[in-house]
Amino acid sequence: PRDWYDKINKSRVPGTGDWIRGEDIFQSWIEKDVPVIFVSGNPGAGKSFLSSNIIAFLREQHPQGVQHPSHVSVGYFFFKDDNASTRSFHQALRDLAYQISQNDSVYQKYLSSTVEDYESISTLESAWRTLFVDYFLTGKDVDSSVYVLFDGVDEAFDTERQIFFSLVKDLYDAGQRTRIQLAMVGRPQLSDQIVEALGLGSEKEMPTIHVNSLKNSCDIEQYIKSSIQKSVILKRVSSKLREEIVEKLSSGAQGMFIWVDL
Repeated sequence: PRDWYDKINKSRVPGTGDWIRGEDIFQSWIEKDVPVIFVSGNPGAGKSFLSSNIIAFLREQHPQGVQHPSHVSVGYFFFKDDNASTRSFHQALRDLAYQISQNDSVYQKYLSSTVEDYESISTLESAWRTLFVDYFLTGKDVDSSVYVLFDGVDEAFDTERQIFFSLVKDLYDAGQRTRIQLAMVGRPQLSDQIVEALGLGSEKEMPTIHVNSLKNSCDIEQYIKSSIQKSVILKRVSSKLREEIVEKLSSGAQGMFIWVDL
């Protein structure tokens, strides 16, 4: 996960994605008023870059690896459908546990005393229960908490994703007692799956942030300008032509970074 985060964050144009920090739903999540949020966007809308922005923001607010007494950890995983290990929620949970243990010495001691062998966390359900529920949700005298971000959940294995969505209901059932804040980022078609798995009725909607042209148009314009500055050829053309390129690509992007790239 760290490799993917570093790669995406280094290529992200500074300032892009900052708009999400002012979203009411995001603020409610940060302040722990809601335990789970969904960030929804079509392919090519820049969701992974937005995820890297969120992770960077969380790490700014809660520096990792400094052994702060508050024990607030930041964990993340980027699902990619080109590799079996990056499609697995079971792998993601184990990676999260490792990330948290590197920041929270108390949690690290809990793992050492609880997880005796791989068999105790060999299923997705047992990994969720042992690594997270028994410590963060039902553990006594626990001050630790964690912000979790899963990017590209639509690229995970279908079966594991369905199981995980049903397990997330634990966070809703725990109410204000949960010390796990979960953000999932993916394509719009997952919304119904999440709502169904969580058992949310028509009177209670899933807190969702929609990534569309209304939100990311300024990001796309910044990205185009930055790309022009990096191009040896385009830097040499007239300012009028550069302005025309920015205008044409921005107006035709329809909120999709992928169209700009193409």
